[in-house]
Amino acid sequence: MRLLVEADAEAAALRAAAEIDALAEAAIAARGRFNLALSGGSTPRRMFEILASSAIDWATTARRFSRSSMGIAWPS
Repeated sequence: MRLLVEADAEAAALRAAAEIDALAEAAIAARGRFNLALSGGSTPRRMFEILASSAIDWATTARRFSRSSMGIAWPS
């Protein structure tokens, strides 16, 4: 795990979206799919807006919404 610190909320949203974009590209190239767990609420909203216009192949991306108090079970 890495801790990334940005100057403000906009910079953090842009950085998080860029990180997810890079991870998605690598996972799809390696395995043909990308699993993504997303938190809800208003905090990640700007990141979601940025991701909506990204080049991620959403057809090969499994998206799940999660809560920090719950684990996630991925389908086989």
